[in-house]
Amino acid sequence: MVEVHVATEAYVDDVVELERRLFAEDSGRHDRHADVDWPAREGAQDFADLLANPDAIVFLARAERRSVGLLMGYTAVAGTTRKPVRSAVLRSMYVTTDARRTGVASALITEFLDWARRTGCVEAQVDHFVANTSAGELYESSGFEVHALTRVAHL
Repeated sequence: MVEVHVATEAYVDDVVELERRLFAEDSGRHDRHADVDWPAREGAQDFADLLANPDAIVFLARAERRSVGLLMGYTAVAGTTRKPVRSAVLRSMYVTTDARRTGVASALITEFLDWARRTGCVEAQVDHFVANTSAGELYESSGFEVHALTRVAHL
């Protein structure tokens, strides 16, 4: 059985390891300029900063006494070109390969969206690499719609 809870500093090693895997499997595969060493170098401080930020959240999914999923997010108020609405940003999410397609990702997203509603957000958003089609399918099935598209010209 999977349990999702808010991560605490006791789980720093798990958070850094899951984020390291995310960078290696996703950013490292889909972004030629990704700094895949960033989690090892900066992950612990980043996690501490998120824990200290009242507008941020880190969820861990645990099964059989081990961490199998991670979701990091924060809230933000729209910039000057939009009405000042509060949005939740799903910054990153990772589920271990052995726990995929078992409901872990959906459980993490559900907790995140519930948290977003409780904090007064009127929308939630997430970015993912277009080539990561399984992520796109997951987010669509969780209620996220394509709203904007970023295009990159490699120079």
